[in-house]
Amino acid sequence: PPVAELAPMTVETVEMFTPTHSVTARLNLRPSASLTATPIALLPSGTRVEKISEYGDWSYVNTETHGKGWCSSEYLSPLL
Repeated sequence: PPVAELAPMTVETVEMFTPTHSVTARLNLRPSASLTATPIALLPSGTRVEKISEYGDWSYVNTETHGKGWCSSEYLSPLL
């Protein structure tokens, strides 16, 4: 008997964006935790971000529109 062809399988990963902090001032989003890294984006005050981790004075965050990057922890305020 002929072997049935299998339909190609696709795996779709949907990442949920769950904001945990708000930006308290205009803040640069950078590709690495360094002031010499060219910013990816400028986050306006009030932007909501999802804090993933911390390294020294830096936070690794996920943003809804610009993806993930590093910013100064000093300008993040936890959402209540």
